[in-house]
Amino acid sequence: MKHAFLVTLPEAYQNIPVARVSTIEQMQTLVTANQANAYYPDGLIQLSNNQHS
Repeated sequence: MKHAFLVTLPEAYQNIPVARVSTIEQMQTLVTANQANAYYPDGLIQLSNNQHS
């Protein structure tokens, strides 16, 4: 899975450290604390256009 992700990146990013986390909450916590950048696969998060009155 890591290799499949890395081949989608430009050459300049091929040597960056990549880690998989077990939960989306853990990933969001690391990103919020400026300890990581996140890659969200297409379709992972569904946005809603519902607006409440």
